[in-house]
Amino acid sequence: MSFQEKKKYLGHMSQLFDVRTYRLCGGRMDGVKATSVKMDTGLEFTVFADRCMDPYYLSYRGRNLSYIGPVGVVSPAYFLERDLDFLYGFTAGSLSTCGLSNIGSPSENDSEILGLHGRLSHTPAEDYGVWVDEDAAGNPTVVMKGRMREAKQGLKNLVMTREIRAAYGGKTITISDTFQNAGFTASPFMLLYHCNFGYPLLSENAQLLIPSANVRPRTDFAAQALESWSTFEAPIDGIEERCYYHDLKTDADGNTMVGVYNDDIGMGLSVRFNKKVLDHLVQWKNPASGCYALGLEPCNCEIDTRAKAKADGNIKYLQPGEKVRNTLIYEVIDGEKDLEAVKAFQSSLK
Repeated sequence: MSFQEKKKYLGHMSQLFDVRTYRLCGGRMDGVKATSVKMDTGLEFTVFADRCMDPYYLSYRGRNLSYIGPVGVVSPAYFLERDLDFLYGFTAGSLSTCGLSNIGSPSENDSEILGLHGRLSHTPAEDYGVWVDEDAAGNPTVVMKGRMREAKQGLKNLVMTREIRAAYGGKTITISDTFQNAGFTASPFMLLYHCNFGYPLLSENAQLLIPSANVRPRTDFAAQALESWSTFEAPIDGIEERCYYHDLKTDADGNTMVGVYNDDIGMGLSVRFNKKVLDHLVQWKNPASGCYALGLEPCNCEIDTRAKAKADGNIKYLQPGEKVRNTLIYEVIDGEKDLEAVKAFQSSLK
């Protein structure tokens, strides 16, 4: 039955497609603005407007697909920028968008103190709005839009505009971002989408879906387990995390896809993006008890300090007035039929 036919049975659309914006209460989450979307067809997610409009909670038919860190939800008012202090507010969620002046390791460069993964994921949205449109088939589609700004007097003025869309009856969340240098001098442009997967999607029975042409360990500890990069262990107390760099295969237009599937729950989650914009992928593998997580992180440079990215020639810059656009698409893999379609797409990549 189409949504237009179902409408005859409804008093209010929220019976099947509920969209609400509110503020959280209590502890370090107090005051955080959130928008939750719930569809009777199975897709549910929550976006934190005060945390870069990142989708944090993500589930399908009652099954959690994202990783939520032990710190829980943290207001940007508690953000600490130096060294590894980012981790005190690393909620993680299904997405933490990192940048824009630094991703990866903290350092000092060009007389600027750069903390782990930058400021972006802790930046509240300006001009935030939520509304419901209809698609061509008459299905309601939630639309969220806002703007994040990273500016410093006399140094930089970078603006990110984000639009999120999800249609009733679908299994897809589309995140469209535009990055602009609104200043008058060139600025380093470092961007990483920290896409996080957690239990019950993630377990020792999870399949990693990564069309990798080449895999390179980031650390000596990761190198010791290079042959097992694509498998996951049961939780291990106190084990160190491992990170790997992947060179991904793409189609002729640069499109690619990564994801995770687990037979235990009969579902998974894929992430589509374009390698012409995001030309690196970091795999963060953390099987530690209490921090059991996987990050698949499309990014536009490597993550071993900004100075090293400059020295290696893989850092990007935004010139005055320049814009870069990027689209990230989350899609639920619902059963074997969807899984085979993902594998067929990945096997066609070169």
